[in-house]
Amino acid sequence: MKAWPLRRVWVSSTLVGGLCVVVMLCMKVGLFVALPEVTPAFRAGETTAPENKALLTLFRELVISAALIPFIETLLVFYLPGLALHRVRGRVGAVAFVGFTGAVGWAFHGADIHALAHGLCFALLGAWFWTVMVAQGRGRAVLATTLAHGTWNGLLLLLWFVWGGT
Repeated sequence: MKAWPLRRVWVSSTLVGGLCVVVMLCMKVGLFVALPEVTPAFRAGETTAPENKALLTLFRELVISAALIPFIETLLVFYLPGLALHRVRGRVGAVAFVGFTGAVGWAFHGADIHALAHGLCFALLGAWFWTVMVAQGRGRAVLATTLAHGTWNGLLLLLWFVWGGT
């Protein structure tokens, strides 16, 4: 019998994306409280947010940031390294894969202290990809990770739209 997250992989993927949002917000608040004088380096996506918050802009950004980019990043950051490490089974392969995906996520988003949340969330997505890949195959792992990442990006985009700045 499979564990609940793997029996309900699509619901679990959405919850993983929501967990990434919580991690991002907690890290952002924690860094603001602990290190208010530190300014973040360039972070992918966050400095390109348009000022215009029209509904058409939101729809366009949702299509790009919550569907297209997560799919491309899943292929590049999770699927291709998963192909390279698929023969390494067990904890060694999982730890190497999660460490790699966390480091890549951290590097993609600025490689500074403000990008630690991105690295942590990418490591979480890497653990989810590896778990689904081992249990249900690479194709389902790609879709599950894309859904989790799209949920993460989409929820943060909606927060930006409703609440304010990047």
